[in-house]
Amino acid sequence: PLKRTLQTATIAIKSNKLDIDLVAYENLREVNNHHKCNHRNHIKNTKKLFKEVDFSLIKNPNGPKDGAEINEDFRDVISILRKS
Repeated sequence: PLKRTLQTATIAIKSNKLDIDLVAYENLREVNNHHKCNHRNHIKNTKKLFKEVDFSLIKNPNGPKDGAEINEDFRDVISILRKS
């Protein structure tokens, strides 16, 4: 249910003229990221922007608490991967 992800998905589906359903899943997203576009807003706001997306599987309209999507445990691993 992330804005940037939904933008990309809807553009890809429309430009390729695909006849598929677009369903938002709560746990299908990036973590360990401070970028605002990788954190979700209240689903009510997102539904207004993406009317073609099915949000029925999203149970918590508010999303995770601020900072809950950032996992400090992975910072060292990500830094090592970026250097290689």
